[in-house]
Amino acid sequence: MAMVWSHGGSGNLALFHRMLDEGVRPNGVTFLSLLSECSYSGLVNEAHELFDCMTTTFGITPELGHYTCMVDVLGRSGNLDDALQVISDMNVKARWENLGTYSNSKLASYAAQRLMELEPGNVGYHVVFSNTQASSDRWDEVESIRSSMVEMDLQKLPAWTCVAETGCEIEVSIDGPCSQCTVLRNRSPHGRRCQWGLLVAGRVQLLARGSNRSDWMGCEYLALLALTGRMNRIKKELSVIHAFLSQADLQGVQTRTVEAWVDAVRKVALDVEDVIDEYVHLLGQQKCGWFTSVKGKFGRSQHLCLWLQIVERLKEIERDLWHISEMKDRWIHTSTELLGRGNLDGDYHCALPYSPQCGYFINSDDMIGFGNYKMLLINWLAQKDSSTSVMVILGMGGIGKTTLASNVYETEKSRHCFKNTKEIPPNVDIMDQHSLIVELQEFLRGRSCLVVIDDVWDHVSIGTILKAFSHSEHRNKIIITTREIQIAKFVDQSYMIQMEKLEESEAWDLFCRKALLNDKEKSCPEELVGIAKDIMKWCCGLPLALVTMGGLLSLREKNNSEWKRVYNNLLCSFDNDPGLNHLKHVLNLSYRYLPEYLKDCFLFCSIFPENSMIKRKHLIRLWIAEGFVEDRAGTTMEELAHDYLSELIRRGMLQVMKRNENGRVKHCRMHCIIREVTISLCKSRGFHMIWGNKESTSAYEARRFAIHGINQSSSEILNDLPHVRTFLSFDVTMSEILLSRIVCSSRYLTVLDVSGALFIREVPKQVVSLFNLRYLGLRRTKVKKLPSSLGRLANLQTLDLHHSCISRLPSGITKLEKLRHLFVETVKDSSFQSLNACSGVGAPSGICKLKSLQTLFTIEASKCFVQQANKLVQLKSFRITKVRGSHCSVLSESIKRMKQLVYLDILASDEEEILDLDISPPPSTLEKLCLRGKLNDSNLHSFFNSFCNNLTCLFLGWSSLSRDPLPLLSQMTNLAFLWLQRAFDGPQLRFVLGWFPRLRRLHLKDMDHLHSLEIEEGSVVNLEVLEMTGLNELNDIPGGIFFLNNLQEVYLDSMHKDFINHQSEGENVEDFPRFIYSHSPNFWRGEDQAGAAARTHANGVGGGSEDGGVAETCTAARTATRTARRGGARGGDATAAARGHAE
Repeated sequence: MAMVWSHGGSGNLALFHRMLDEGVRPNGVTFLSLLSECSYSGLVNEAHELFDCMTTTFGITPELGHYTCMVDVLGRSGNLDDALQVISDMNVKARWENLGTYSNSKLASYAAQRLMELEPGNVGYHVVFSNTQASSDRWDEVESIRSSMVEMDLQKLPAWTCVAETGCEIEVSIDGPCSQCTVLRNRSPHGRRCQWGLLVAGRVQLLARGSNRSDWMGCEYLALLALTGRMNRIKKELSVIHAFLSQADLQGVQTRTVEAWVDAVRKVALDVEDVIDEYVHLLGQQKCGWFTSVKGKFGRSQHLCLWLQIVERLKEIERDLWHISEMKDRWIHTSTELLGRGNLDGDYHCALPYSPQCGYFINSDDMIGFGNYKMLLINWLAQKDSSTSVMVILGMGGIGKTTLASNVYETEKSRHCFKNTKEIPPNVDIMDQHSLIVELQEFLRGRSCLVVIDDVWDHVSIGTILKAFSHSEHRNKIIITTREIQIAKFVDQSYMIQMEKLEESEAWDLFCRKALLNDKEKSCPEELVGIAKDIMKWCCGLPLALVTMGGLLSLREKNNSEWKRVYNNLLCSFDNDPGLNHLKHVLNLSYRYLPEYLKDCFLFCSIFPENSMIKRKHLIRLWIAEGFVEDRAGTTMEELAHDYLSELIRRGMLQVMKRNENGRVKHCRMHCIIREVTISLCKSRGFHMIWGNKESTSAYEARRFAIHGINQSSSEILNDLPHVRTFLSFDVTMSEILLSRIVCSSRYLTVLDVSGALFIREVPKQVVSLFNLRYLGLRRTKVKKLPSSLGRLANLQTLDLHHSCISRLPSGITKLEKLRHLFVETVKDSSFQSLNACSGVGAPSGICKLKSLQTLFTIEASKCFVQQANKLVQLKSFRITKVRGSHCSVLSESIKRMKQLVYLDILASDEEEILDLDISPPPSTLEKLCLRGKLNDSNLHSFFNSFCNNLTCLFLGWSSLSRDPLPLLSQMTNLAFLWLQRAFDGPQLRFVLGWFPRLRRLHLKDMDHLHSLEIEEGSVVNLEVLEMTGLNELNDIPGGIFFLNNLQEVYLDSMHKDFINHQSEGENVEDFPRFIYSHSPNFWRGEDQAGAAARTHANGVGGGSEDGGVAETCTAARTATRTARRGGARGGDATAAARGHAE
C-alpha cells in the first residue's frame, strides 16, 4: 500500500499489476488510491474495471471514498446520468452537494431536493442550490430559493475568504449579502504584485496586501475570523446562564430529573468560563493588547494552534448548549407532566420538605433552655396595650424560633385568651398587597387576635401586614419569627427576643433525651459519654442540630463503634442520610434567600478550616480578588465588601468573634453545622475542593482548592487541577515542590495564598506566567527573593510578604498598575523589645506612580522616596521606618495630602532620632496613629491638638517625654485605645475626672521611672482592659482602680515585688477584676512560658499588625494563654497556642 501511494501518475496501475503477480493481496486503501488516480487522469474504463474486480474478485465492500472517486470519474467525463445511477445504487449515505460541481442544473436540482428533505434547516444547501441556479442565469429560481429561506428564518452569515499567491497574501471581507458578488483583481504594471478586492453591493473592501505569509487557509481561517463575535455571544449566553442558575437556587429543585439537568447547565457554565479565561489569556500574551485587525490577533504562529483550540472548544460548547436544550424538551417537560401521577424519583425526598409547622410537633418537655423566652412572651401577651403590639423573635436557622412561637400560641389558645382563630387562605401567596390588606381587615373587624407570622424574610411584606393591623380598634398581638435583624426595625427594641444557643448543660440534656429515647432515665452509658460529648459539641448548642443528631443516633446500636462511625462520617451523612434532610432544608433556606451578590461571598467562607478565626481584612481582600465585589462609583470595593460582611453577620450566617477598638468586626467564623451544610452545597456545584483529614472531597472541575492537611496523595492531585482559580494552603508543611506543581498545573489562578508555609524559601519562576493572578500571599514564609519579571502580573491587586524574609523588591513591581495592597516586612527581633524589631524594604524608583495603591507596609525612608511620597494621595494605610529628622518636614507635607489615610505608623531610624512632625491639619479620616521615636516636648501641644476629634487609637513608643503627656492626650475624647511604651520618663501619671470617656484599653509598658499611678473616680469610666508591664518602680496598686466598674481584665508582667505583695494582701481583693494574668514568679507558678508567650507578643504588637490596629492581636495571644491555664495545658503547649494567635 505504501508503495502504491509513493508512486504518482499512471505508474500506479503498473505497480498494481506487479503486486498481483507477486501474490500481494490488495485492500480497500489500495483501490482507493487507484480510483483516485483514475479520477485525476480521466481513465473511465480502467476505473470501471477496478471497481468491479474490487467487489467480485477480492470481496471488498465499497465505502464512501470509492463511490466518490467513481462519481468524480463519471462526472469529469460528462457521464452524469451514470454518476447518478452509481449514487442511487450505493449502500452508504450520499454526499449530494457534490453534484453541483459539474454545472448540471437538472442534477443539481435533484440533489438539492434530496438534501433539503434530509436536512431542511441546513442553510448551506439552500445557498449551494441558489448559486447553481444563478450560474445558469435562472434568476427566478434564485429568488424563489431566497424567499423560502426568509420564510424558514434561515440566515447566511457574512463570509470571509483568503487568497494567497507567491509572495502575496490577501484578506478579503464580504460585508453584506452575497447573492451578487464579483471578485476584482488589479495587477500592477510590473506584473509582480496584486491587489484583490470583492465587490459587495457596489463597494470594494481590501483588508491586506503584500504579506509574505500564508499560514491561514480554508475553514480554520474562516473560524478564526468569526471568533470575536462568537466570544461576545457566548459571554452574553453566560450571563443568562448565571441568571437562570440564580433563579433555580431561589426556587429550589424538587426532582432528580431537574437537578441533573440544572447540574448539566452548571457544568456548561464552567466550561464557558474556562474558554473565556483562555481567550483573555491569549489576548494578554500579545504585546499590542486588543486588536483591530485579524492579522494582529492571530498572526503569531506559535499561538495559532491555541487559537484553533479555542475555536474547537467553542464548537463543543455550542453543541452542549443545543443538547441541553433538547434534553429539557425531551425529559423535563415529560417529567413535569408525569409528576401529577406519582413521584418519579422514588425515595429521593423520603423526608418531608422543610415546613415551619414541623416545630409544632415538638413536645413541651423537649423545650429545654426556652423557659426565660417563654416567660417573656407570656408576660408580654398579658399586657393590656391600647393598640396592636408586635413581638419579634430573632435568631439563626434551627435556633428554635418556630418551636417557641408555636408552643406559646398553643398554650394561649388552650387558655382561651384569644377566642378567634382562622386558617390562612391557600391563595395568600398570590395575593396583591391591596387584596391582602382587605382580607385581614375584614377578619379583624370587631375581634382581638393573636397572630403568629413565621419565618419572615421581606421587611416590605411585613410592613404591608402591619399596615392592615394599624386600623384595628381592638387589642391585637403579633408574633414574628425571622432571621433578619432588619425586621426588628419595625418594632420597639423592648419587644424583641434575641434567641441564643443553648448552654452546654442544656445541650447535653436535650441531646440525651433524643439519643436515648427508649431509656426512661435518659442517662448516657459510661462507654458512650466521650463520643456523645464530641457529637454534642459538634452541634454547637443549636437545638435543631441536637434534636436531629439525637434522633439519628436513637435508631442506631448503642455501642461506641457505631456512634464513632456516625461522628466520623458527619460530612458524608449530609449528602446521604435522609434523616438529616430536615436540618439541611432549614439551613439551606438561609442561603436561598440571600441576595445574589452575597451568595458566593458566603460559600467562600466555608473554605476556611473548621472553627478558624477569619480575619475581616484578609477575607475582604480575597473576596475582591475573586471578583465577588463590584466596582461601584462613590465607594471603594473594600468598603462595599465590609458592608457585605456586615449583612452576612446580621443574617446570622457568620458569627462575630472579636471586634476592634472602633467596634468593627476583626474576626468572624462560620458556625460548624452551617459550614458542613455549605461544604455539601459547594461540593455539588464544584465551587471549591477541600483536601485534608475527613473533609477531603474530590471534584476535578472545582474552581477553588484548599489544603487543610497534606498527605501522601496530595502531590498526585496537585498535578492535575486545570480548572482551579484559587489555591489556599492552611498547612505549615506546604513545600516548594507542591507549590511548583500547583503553579504549573493551574495556569489561570487568580488567588494563590500559601501564608504560614514555613518550608517555602523560593517562589517558582512560573508564577509570573499566571496572567490572571490578583492575590499572591506569602506571609510568614521564608521567601527571600521574588522573580525579577514580577511586573508581568498585570492584574495583581494584593502582594502579601508580611513577616517574610524579603529584603528588596524587584523593579518590575512598579509596573503593577492594579496593585492595591502591598505588605512587606521582616522580623529581626522576635522579642519585639527594640525600636526596629521589624524592618521594611527600600522603595523601588517609581513606586509612587501606582495610583491604585491603598496599603503600603513597610517602606524604609530615603530622600528620594520622601520627596515623591506626595503622589500617594490615595493611601489608606501607611507604615514607614528609618525616618530621620531631615525627612520630617517633607514627609509631613506628603501626609497632609493623603486625604483618605486611616492608619499611619512612623518609626525613627534609632532611639536618639527626633521625630519633629507637623501634620496640621491631619487627614480627617485618620483614626490610628503610631509614633515610635523621640518626640519634641515643645511641639506636643500644637501637634496633638490637631488630632482632638479624629483618633481612636494611639501608640507612643520610645518617646522619652519629660512631661506628663496625659493632659494633652485627654483632649482626644474619642480615644478608645492608648498604648504608652517607653513614652514617659517622669515619676507620676494621673488620670483626672472626665478624662478619656471612651477609652477601653490602656497599656503602660517599660517606664522605668514611674512609681505612682492615680486614677480618679469618674476617669476612664469605660476601661475594660488594663496592662502594666515592666513598671519596675511601681510598688503599689494604682489608686482608684476599684472605681473602674467596667474593668474586666488586668495583665501584669515584670512588676515590682512589693506591688505583687500589696495585690495579694489587699483589703478589697474580692472586688478586683475577675481575670488577672501575671508573669511574675509569685503568681501561678509553673506557667511562666505561657505568660512569656503573651508578653512576647504584647511587646511587639505595635509593629506587627497589618490591619492597622495598634494592639488588636494582643488579646488573641492572651486568650490562648488563658485557655491554656484554664485547661491545665503545659507551658510549652500554651506558648505554641499564644504564638499561633499572635501570627
